[in-house]
Amino acid sequence: MIRDAVHTDIPRLVELGRLMHDESPEFRGLPFAADKAEKMLGALIDSPLGFVKVVDRAGSIAGGMAAAASEHWASTALVAFDIALFIEPGSRGGAAPVGLIRAYRRWAREIGARRATAGISTGVQVQQTESLYRALGLRYVGPIFDVLEN
Repeated sequence: MIRDAVHTDIPRLVELGRLMHDESPEFRGLPFAADKAEKMLGALIDSPLGFVKVVDRAGSIAGGMAAAASEHWASTALVAFDIALFIEPGSRGGAAPVGLIRAYRRWAREIGARRATAGISTGVQVQQTESLYRALGLRYVGPIFDVLEN
C-alpha cells in the first residue's frame, strides 16, 4: 500500500536512504548525514509543497519517494521535482514504484504544478527505471551529466 509518510516513519526512511546511498555508485563517495536527511524529510512531510510517500507492506516500510515543489527559477509557475525514489532490494520488481510515481503525478496536479520531473541520478537500475517511466507515460527530456567526474 502507498500512503503518506508520517514523522514516525522518518527513522526507517533514513535507513532506506542510507541503503540507497550505499548502493549508488554515484552517491557512495559522498558522506551520508542522517541528521540532515531526518530534518529534510520532516520538513517535506510538514510542507504543503513537500511530498513523502511510503510503500507500507503490513506495517513494514519497503520503500518510498520524496519530492518538493517551488516556483520555477525564471517564472512564477510552480514546478515539482523528485528528490528520491527507492525500493529496498528484496522488494523490487512489484507495483510499488508504479504506485509511487502515480501518487507523485496526482500530487503535482493537485498542488497546481505546471511541470513535474523525475530523474535517475543514482546509477542503479537506470535502464529498468527508464523503461518504467516511459511505460507510465513520462516524457524523456534529457540526460544528466556529472560535470566534475573525469
